[in-house]
Amino acid sequence: MEKAIHSFVESLCQFDSTISNHPIQNPYEKENCRYNLENYLLHVAKHGSGIMLVGEAPGYRGCQLTGIPFTDEKQLISPDNYFGLGKWKRHPDTSDTSEISANVIWEGLRNTKIIPLMWNAFPFHPYKAGNIRSNRKPTKAEIDFGLQQLQILCEMFNIDSSNIYAIGRTAQKQLKLNDDHYIRHPANGGKQKCLAMIERLV
Repeated sequence: MEKAIHSFVESLCQFDSTISNHPIQNPYEKENCRYNLENYLLHVAKHGSGIMLVGEAPGYRGCQLTGIPFTDEKQLISPDNYFGLGKWKRHPDTSDTSEISANVIWEGLRNTKIIPLMWNAFPFHPYKAGNIRSNRKPTKAEIDFGLQQLQILCEMFNIDSSNIYAIGRTAQKQLKLNDDHYIRHPANGGKQKCLAMIERLV
């Protein structure tokens, strides 16, 4: 399993950006992001719940900096989250940022002590031309590529389709999941519904 995880993480930094005509940041070109993701995946392989939470794509204040979906630097370095991330030496980026979605998702995980495999329908940060500190919706070509990577992870971690949950309507549509596998996105006033839906996973 360790070799498979290492190979998967390393393969992410070799992404062929020609699949898209839109600007993309690949967090896994950075050594610290590969290191963080690999250690997180190793922890999930040993202690995971068998549940997968899938978002749309990395945000510029969260996964783009840490390499771990739904995890900003604040959540990455918090000892309260070691149950879900693992106890290993942190390699945060230099900007010390916080993301609302990451804060809410990790609050829900701490409340339930669920250790899910967290991922994104598109694993890289899509942004608007000329503004790297922005987020945009992934294109169909980007999602097609992303779903291939998601399938690799599902097979690697033996994640059954009945245990995959989308965070937000956009991710739900991208994954073609029914409402039983939908969790309200925490943005735009969705915090309490998001927390309640995560609690139902216990």
